[in-house]
Amino acid sequence: MTLRVFSIILIATALVGVWAGKAKVIPNIHVSKELPPNPEVQHILDSIKPQIEKELRHLFIEMSKLTLLAYREVLFGPKREDLDILTKADIGMKSVIHIDVEQPEPTKHEIPPPTLLHYQYPKNVTDPITFDRFL
Repeated sequence: MTLRVFSIILIATALVGVWAGKAKVIPNIHVSKELPPNPEVQHILDSIKPQIEKELRHLFIEMSKLTLLAYREVLFGPKREDLDILTKADIGMKSVIHIDVEQPEPTKHEIPPPTLLHYQYPKNVTDPITFDRFL
């Protein structure tokens, strides 16, 4: 009986999400708590800096630096092999941006570069790192 009620609630929630245009069905997902900066994630941000600069240029925003303040890891899949990194970064002049970066799983033959997926600007340094697709 409890399983049946749970199933009905789950289906109803999914239908409401589809109806509202906000369906986010992401199986086997784990989102970490906010973590302090580390050199590896800073290196990933540095590698996508040209992509971020290009996006911000469209908004007439100059980026004088890109310093990681905090991040969260989003692991996908049954073995959690796919990784997104949600970051909070200082871009200078007291401006903060949240950046969603995809770090594809390395293969035997190559290590794919990270890719900018989304960003949120402007943000405050006290804002939690969140992206709607992971709620």
